[in-house]
Amino acid sequence: NPFEWKSDAIPHSPAAVTVTQEMARRIVNAARMSSHRPASVEEGNALVIWNNAPRFRSKLVRDFELIFVYGDNSTSSSLSAAAEWRR
Repeated sequence: NPFEWKSDAIPHSPAAVTVTQEMARRIVNAARMSSHRPASVEEGNALVIWNNAPRFRSKLVRDFELIFVYGDNSTSSSLSAAAEWRR
């Protein structure tokens, strides 16, 4: 992660940053191949990840480690609840 500077164990060499960027590029390009499109802006807004509460958050690396669970056991929360958690 080229944006994580809390640990010396995370490499930030030019090669490491290139690998991160290439992986991100491939993931985005694969997502662009999807034919799925929300039918409306409202439907798209309903799909935003922050409409769901994370099930796990690390006390050690709160900045970026969140786990979201979807399916029958998932509960939705409002954007305000997610925003409150992020403070």
